[in-house]
Amino acid sequence: LDHRPGKQPLLWVRPDAAPFDGLGIVPVKCVKDLAGTIFSEYYFEERQSVFLDNLNLMYVAMTRAKDVLIGYSDLNGTNSAGSLLYEALSTPAPLESTTLLNTFFNKDTNVFEFGEVQPCSEKKSTNGNEIHVREYPVNMSMGSLRLKLHGENYFSAENEDVRKRINYGKLMHEVFEGIDTAADVHVTVKNLVLEGKLPREDAPALEDKITNLISTPEVSGWFSGGNTVLRETGILLPSGNIRRPDRVIISDGRPTVIDFKFGEESDHHIQQVQLYRTLLNDMGYNEVDARVWYVDKNKIVVA
Repeated sequence: LDHRPGKQPLLWVRPDAAPFDGLGIVPVKCVKDLAGTIFSEYYFEERQSVFLDNLNLMYVAMTRAKDVLIGYSDLNGTNSAGSLLYEALSTPAPLESTTLLNTFFNKDTNVFEFGEVQPCSEKKSTNGNEIHVREYPVNMSMGSLRLKLHGENYFSAENEDVRKRINYGKLMHEVFEGIDTAADVHVTVKNLVLEGKLPREDAPALEDKITNLISTPEVSGWFSGGNTVLRETGILLPSGNIRRPDRVIISDGRPTVIDFKFGEESDHHIQQVQLYRTLLNDMGYNEVDARVWYVDKNKIVVA
């Protein structure tokens, strides 16, 4: 009838005794130790509520049977549905009671039996009405399923190339988000396989591709040791919005902000890293380099 051990809820209480009344509303665990504290009123109110809820649940369970009710209960413990049933069925009732339940209870077997189970008879429809069941055919055709994720018509056949580019870009961003240096590539790709985001047979090719890309002279310095690397680190704006550059590298106190792109070149990409540079300037960093790296082309654009 009570909360199960280890499953006690948190009670949100408002202490009214000094000095705790200055705390406002605080959470406390609903355990029996509260009975001797300033929170005892909240504790006993919660116990009363959970007892009533579980009694109502037992009442509903025992009043829904149409033909026969068969139940099993545990006798262990107190304040349980089992102990309450045992007491109700085995204890002699007052003389004025018309139903002496204990006379139908066998204490040797701990079985209560009342009435007889009638044989099941075929159910007949009432008023001569027949029930007609409609047919609802089911098929595996994906034509009836339309999910829209990351934009309109994401799964439509005519946008298959768009979907592949989106997935490829997201995957590559996750790889770069996990690496500081070339030594991190293998572990990052392996984790993508374990998470089910990359087929195992594709892992070696992707690992070789990333390793070759970050080893080119133009970008190798961004992935060498000794730098302070901030990956996907949020910049909180005064408005409450957040901007997340793909990578900020701080070397000798001078930051370089880099955004990785995996599609066609766009002026918007330049404006994006220029905004990041302005934000870093506002934070007190001087001489901020801003770069857009079109990874597949291995082309770097200075903003």
